[in-house]
Amino acid sequence: MTLLFIIDNLGSGGAQNQITILARELAKKKYKIIFITYYPQDFFKSRLEHELINHIYIPKKSKFGIEVIKGIKNIINKNSINFIISFLDTPNFYATLASKLSKSKPQVLVSYRSKTDFNKLSKLSLIRKKWVNKHATLITANSHHERARWINRYSSLKNKFSTIYNCVDNDQFYPVKIERKNTLLVVGSVGPAKNGLLVIEAINILKEKNIIVNICWIGQKVFKIDSRKNYLDQMESRIIKYHLSRQWTWLPPTKNINNYYSQYKALILASDIEGLPNVVCEAMTCGLPVIISATLDHPRIVKDKTTGFLFKNNDADSLAKAIKALIALDKDEYNNMIKDSILRSKSLFSIDSFIDKYEKLIA
Repeated sequence: MTLLFIIDNLGSGGAQNQITILARELAKKKYKIIFITYYPQDFFKSRLEHELINHIYIPKKSKFGIEVIKGIKNIINKNSINFIISFLDTPNFYATLASKLSKSKPQVLVSYRSKTDFNKLSKLSLIRKKWVNKHATLITANSHHERARWINRYSSLKNKFSTIYNCVDNDQFYPVKIERKNTLLVVGSVGPAKNGLLVIEAINILKEKNIIVNICWIGQKVFKIDSRKNYLDQMESRIIKYHLSRQWTWLPPTKNINNYYSQYKALILASDIEGLPNVVCEAMTCGLPVIISATLDHPRIVKDKTTGFLFKNNDADSLAKAIKALIALDKDEYNNMIKDSILRSKSLFSIDSFIDKYEKLIA
């Protein structure tokens, strides 16, 4: 069986992580894999190279991406593609349209990786998503919440829509027994999606109560996308305003993130649009407790006061209270939280289960 994978780039994002693991593991099972991207980031490129996966880069030169769609169609026509697998909205559209335009019209599996907010979608975006959903063979999401949102709105999608949780590569992520810093960790590209301003507000609330909390944020600072640059500027201005510079450290993305998960006290994820963030799965696998917003699938993943703490969505006071509760844990309570996080991650994020579920869909 020949599979064609499509995503925007091989950067350090969660969707890129999951789709390259999927491609790698299916290549090990002797599927023939062709992998297409149209932006040049290559954080996960070595993962494909290790399995000798044919990676084809089609540069996107126009806003609509006509050249990408044509390139995908040509690759389909020149190869006996059985199934196309795509992650993220624009790749989903390209994959579905290219399949329709091709001679063989292979089946298409598209995947949503974050919350679809119907109230904020433009009419054009909704029309495009509906068209993709209609013509795709199968649809997956990495959260039950996202699947439910679509099915509640469009019941006709019920039979083609599945939830498959993210997996964690245990060769890369595992507990390491080292002394932990009294610092909280945030991981992710800086931008509105990560809700960093809420973290700053919570840290300031604690500071005003003479509770000093240090933050290390590991992630890419994006300057070429206005919304992300503006958000970064707001965060840095707020850090200066609240005199938090000594409590705040920025670090760039790293391929050795496992070492950082094992060094810190807890992970904070304030996002309210990510149904199943990779960083949460990885952190729990490494035994790092998680402080996370009580929305989407988050309460299904993190058991409050057992593997971490939940806080009210977009509520800085609630986040501050959760951080304070973590700090107040005694040694035994904290160690039990580490153990429970590891056990829960094994039941939720198995790579074997992840691959098996995708294999059954494309069989």
